[in-house]
Amino acid sequence: MLMPCKAVHMVGMRYPIDVVFLDRNGGVVATYHRMEPGSRSHWHQGAEMALELQAGTLETTQTRAGDSLQWVPCPEAA
Repeated sequence: MLMPCKAVHMVGMRYPIDVVFLDRNGGVVATYHRMEPGSRSHWHQGAEMALELQAGTLETTQTRAGDSLQWVPCPEAA
């Protein structure tokens, strides 16, 4: 999780990743599937954070702009 974050770049990366941009309430502003090394995202004014994920995660979960993500405490971390 990158906070605050409105855009990302893949300079120096060696493998593709998925990126989801979120607003302050966890609303999905934009998604990037399999961002390639050397690429960059657009600037997302409404984004407050970016979550970087293993490539293919967004396709598997069918996460799209307009969705909402929610975090819940992990019992092992308490």
